[in-house]
Amino acid sequence: MKAFRTCCPFNKEIRGEIITALRKGTLEWYEDTRQQTMCHDQEPDQDIDRVLQDFTNLVTTLLVDLEQGLLYYNSLFESTNGVPYFSAVYKQLEKLMHNELGARVTTACLQLHSQNRDEEYVLPPGAEIGTPIFELYLALQDFVNMKENLPQSDHKTLAICKYYEWFRPAVDKWLDLAKLKAVQRVRRAAELDRICTGEYFVKHCTSAIDAVACFYQIKEFWKKLAWPDLPGSYNFVLKVVDAICSSAAYYAEITHQKLADSGYYEEHTPYKTTDEVIAQMRPPLKKAMFHLAWSPDSLPTTEAIAPLVEYLDVHLVALNSALLAANFNRILQDIWEVVLSELSSQMDGNAEDKPVMFYERLHKALDLLIKFFNADDKGLPLEVLRRQSFMNAEERLQYHKMDTTFLIDRFYYQRLQDQYNTTTCEYGVLTVRAYLNHDSLCVEVINARDVIPLDPNGFSDPFVIIELLPRRMFEHCAEQQTNVKKRTLNPMFDECFEFSVNVEQCRDLNAMILFTVMDHDVLTANDFAGEAFLGLSTIPGVADTNTNIENFHGLKHQELPLMHQKNRNHPILQILETRIGDKMALDFVKKQKQRFAA
Repeated sequence: MKAFRTCCPFNKEIRGEIITALRKGTLEWYEDTRQQTMCHDQEPDQDIDRVLQDFTNLVTTLLVDLEQGLLYYNSLFESTNGVPYFSAVYKQLEKLMHNELGARVTTACLQLHSQNRDEEYVLPPGAEIGTPIFELYLALQDFVNMKENLPQSDHKTLAICKYYEWFRPAVDKWLDLAKLKAVQRVRRAAELDRICTGEYFVKHCTSAIDAVACFYQIKEFWKKLAWPDLPGSYNFVLKVVDAICSSAAYYAEITHQKLADSGYYEEHTPYKTTDEVIAQMRPPLKKAMFHLAWSPDSLPTTEAIAPLVEYLDVHLVALNSALLAANFNRILQDIWEVVLSELSSQMDGNAEDKPVMFYERLHKALDLLIKFFNADDKGLPLEVLRRQSFMNAEERLQYHKMDTTFLIDRFYYQRLQDQYNTTTCEYGVLTVRAYLNHDSLCVEVINARDVIPLDPNGFSDPFVIIELLPRRMFEHCAEQQTNVKKRTLNPMFDECFEFSVNVEQCRDLNAMILFTVMDHDVLTANDFAGEAFLGLSTIPGVADTNTNIENFHGLKHQELPLMHQKNRNHPILQILETRIGDKMALDFVKKQKQRFAA
């Protein structure tokens, strides 16, 4: 620039000369490019598609040149001469293209709108838009988007920004045809329908995929169109939605009709059996389980279970062939639950008529069924089979096989564990102290606090019953009780009781003291206020045999939260209640029912 001013002091600014040269060169280059690309423009019988394709080629060529100019020349011109190369060239080409294409593209689109050329403007199989008119639209869209490289002040002066208005008739025509073509494609897809299956995807019809693909192409067309005028696009949006909804409704209608023709909605068909497979299988499973449970003792369990296994095998093979792996596993779990339910029904009914061998057979059958449903890890996993329902069934089988005496012992042992796990004191607290001195068990009942009120006056008349359990082990030790404390919720007993026992008896894990707090009533039966358990194996003199009477002075007392039985469906109580001819069982259940929490 300095050299120019020195050599040519009387010439005007070189920057203006450069811009003028750029405009002139751009015009000449445009005319040459137009002559090369517009091959069909001068033909007497012009084909609209060919002319539109020529326009697309022209715009594409201009785009390539603009991108190269922006990449290589623009920064060079601005840094050396301060000339905005891209701005000058782009605005020149924008005017030329607007004058060249505006009226002609509008005329072409109006001609297309007036013609009935359904076959021409169907969206091609791929996701891309392939018709000449929309190829030109996308090319012009890219050209207009390059205006972002201009200064913001130049945007309003561009005439080509309204290019989309040239194509409005063509878009309107295409959307009308898209609705018709979508319906035709859906109808054809339904005619060629077939079932697709596989290990990694859901069983489906090919027509569903074809219908969705058709809707996807319409959506992609609208997405690529990116119509700049939002308020003006509402009519197009309605047509897009209508095309998809009409096609989907038509697909639903023909699918519904195909199902009706195949008998899907009739009352007695294989479809109904599949939908209600569990309900259909339950009666035969019940019958087969009854045969297993009540077969003669001489018949081995493996033979007694054969009808049940054969029935399951036949139906599971059929289900496996008709369902996907994931769906088959879900229904297999449901069938397993039904099998457990039917086994439990046979196990819990009419207990007084069943020998121990009856439950031994069911227990062996349960092991065989586990192996059958697991099928060497090809069926249900063991962790799925051994869930809570299985654990409950197995536990109840064990209980059914136990004698009443030992079943009562098990119940009390569980209550002792409940005592260890109890953290709340909603029924009050009993304070006691116990130790074994030689062959004498000393039990001190010190006090209780926060006993629940059971009398109308808001108080209770509490006393404590001390009982050693299990009774079969301490049958020589009669239960003892404290004096009654009138009108109080925090009684002070301070009484000591002795029982003649030996250390071997106390070391038994089932050995315990049961403290029962009762409310004394004169005219009616005494009311239950709470109970607490103390294991004998942990008390001083049993846990540590080296202790003597001197060591027990200053022994710390123990605070035992009082408990109520909250599980009204305790399996042991339910099983004992079914033993109609067993007086011990019925008396025990009656006693425990009085201790249920209100």
